[in-house]
Amino acid sequence: SILPQQGDPMGIDSPLVDNEGYPRADIDVYRARTLRKRFHEIQNDHKALVHKIDIGLVEITATSTGIAREEQNHVSFQEPITPFAIIDEVFSNSPAHEAGLKEGDVLLRFGSVNSTNHRDFRAIAELVPVLAGEGKSVPITVRRKQNVEWGEVVEVKTLDLKPRPWEGRGLLGCHINKYTE
Repeated sequence: SILPQQGDPMGIDSPLVDNEGYPRADIDVYRARTLRKRFHEIQNDHKALVHKIDIGLVEITATSTGIAREEQNHVSFQEPITPFAIIDEVFSNSPAHEAGLKEGDVLLRFGSVNSTNHRDFRAIAELVPVLAGEGKSVPITVRRKQNVEWGEVVEVKTLDLKPRPWEGRGLLGCHINKYTE
């Protein structure tokens, strides 16, 4: 057993040495280090697997079977899509600009990332470098308001964004902020 005979159980962050710098006598230090090493290996494997799943979900979303690319610009309203972010700045000559993103676009989906799983944009921050490294693009669905002669028109578009290094900051070339109605 890795539990000490007295006191609190040994945890992942518990010191392996006593106050004087000697190995603790109440635990098997070698076994504790081995278990900690294995724990960190599993943690890293888990992170890598989550990245692979995200990429797979993006690919599945991007290559929906039986749907032509033109048809992807028309979003089905069978399931409600909740906005979660707004594009408040798009830089010239950036990947976002080339994809057709505009300031004021409301983000509905970013590949497989949506209002239920964006984790305060961490999901996007984790996905973008992976896509850029693999040279892959991601379908993003936006809601855009346009003023016309007779009033305001709201359209939903799916754009193809390819994250990559460019002459500005980041890999997208736009600023994404939290959306509030």
